Amino acid sequence: MALTTSRSISLSGQSIINGITVETYNASVSETNPESMYINQSTVNNEMRKANRAQCRKDRDEFEELAYSIQDEIISKVATAKED
Repeated sequence: MALTTSRSISLSGQSIINGITVETYNASVSETNPESMYINQSTVNNEMRKANRAQCRKDRDEFEELAYSIQDEIISKVATAKED
């Protein structure tokens, strides 16, 4: 049996409205297989979310764009390393 390891980049974010956390977001990108990315969203305060859906959607979209840009960065690094 041999030890195998992997590294991943984790990103977390929160949609905070009037000082209250309404939603949380998490993403994880594997450095060894960056094509595979995990994104999770969790609603913390359902009433605030219902009252602020547009802002929550905007925050979630912004988080996802950031996660995808990090993923693209890692994919590019892995491709460059393979070329060397």
